[in-house]
Amino acid sequence: MSLRGEPKTLNPLIATDTRSREVIAVMQADLVHINRATQLTEPALARSWKISPDGLAYTLVLRQGIKFSDGRPLDADDVLFTFRVYLDENVHAPQRYFLIVG
Repeated sequence: MSLRGEPKTLNPLIATDTRSREVIAVMQADLVHINRATQLTEPALARSWKISPDGLAYTLVLRQGIKFSDGRPLDADDVLFTFRVYLDENVHAPQRYFLIVG
């Protein structure tokens, strides 16, 4: 990737500048991908998902064999940890408000 300057951070929780977000985007994967051309959701780290009839509960099935760069496998606890950190009011993640409904 070629940029005109350095990213300010590689931490997606606090990245607000464009260069940081661009670098982070190629370093991590989506749980569910949104196809920018069609605006449809597509499998990514989650291979499938179900939405409850009332739309309040989402059940995701993670792909098997996904590993972090250190070789440790990805599991549901990692997904929960990430959501909890993004939602933590003390972290001030810019994306927090995208995860709050109502």
